[in-house]
Amino acid sequence: MRPRPSHSAVASRSYSGAAPHLLLLHSWAITPLDQHYAQWQTLSAVLAACHYKLYVVAPGQLDVFVPPNDQAGAPFQTRSPLVHPALHTTHGPVVLKLLSHAELGTYRRLASPAPESHILPLLSLLELFEQGQGIVLGMLPRWGDPVGQPWFGCVQDALQFVKQALEAVRALHERYVAHRDINPRNFLSPPPQAPMPSGTPAPTTQPYKLIDFENAVHLAPPTSPFLLSESAPGRPAFHAPEIERTNTYNVFAADVWALGKVFDVLLGHAEIPGLRNVVEAMLDPDPRTRVDVRVAIRSFREMEGGLPGEARGMRVPELKHQVGSGEMELD
Repeated sequence: MRPRPSHSAVASRSYSGAAPHLLLLHSWAITPLDQHYAQWQTLSAVLAACHYKLYVVAPGQLDVFVPPNDQAGAPFQTRSPLVHPALHTTHGPVVLKLLSHAELGTYRRLASPAPESHILPLLSLLELFEQGQGIVLGMLPRWGDPVGQPWFGCVQDALQFVKQALEAVRALHERYVAHRDINPRNFLSPPPQAPMPSGTPAPTTQPYKLIDFENAVHLAPPTSPFLLSESAPGRPAFHAPEIERTNTYNVFAADVWALGKVFDVLLGHAEIPGLRNVVEAMLDPDPRTRVDVRVAIRSFREMEGGLPGEARGMRVPELKHQVGSGEMELD
């Protein structure tokens, strides 16, 4: 193992000697679910030399992993062959993810986002290579479950999610990065906190985080923000309407629509005063008149500032049903 100069503020290390057939990203991406764990185990010796211990598959499960050697720790569920939990000797529980060249480029453009950007940061890189080909593993901090799991404790908790989700997308767009796969599962909630004496879940003080930049694109001026609709990635339930009816679409406007759809799916039933107006502006079917994320943030702040204090502590009614295939049934 030897260090390799990094092109960003993220620490980077390289390691040679892994088998060449293991180091092709596309071969990992199509690995069947029942072979995910075995695929990652092929790298266990290399990862152990770099101070990582992989989580092991839970008995009788294919997509649930627990800390090794019966150590204490929360289980981790994933159906993606590109992601696996691990223990690091310094950082503790982390998540390892195989990064494409494009996703790595996105992280470098974000340049180790500050906590207030609400983007899950890349802690370090591990490059595995053999005979000129290889993969890059990114180490990410272990965070909470996808947003809404557990449910929002109260209106203030829900508003915190809306605020931080808007700020996360603004942080991307200010760097001319469009996410292109905004949906509830790509926002991680903070770990649950102990309930208040009344039994009401306590409002969280920890941030929500935006994740998954596999489909992100960087389109700085003078590059056009329009891409072909037929190549739009992400979940169709969160596609802006212009993707279905025009040949090209503005990726930044589509991000805003998708985020508005997330708010609508998760909180449209909650009747939080003023929030409906913010969401409807984001869901404007015409991308030419749809608000951008900066305007949406200003509108949200005005709405939040006028909300009575007693309303903030009210419980948010929990969704008792799936909200349509492709919306809450997300993996």
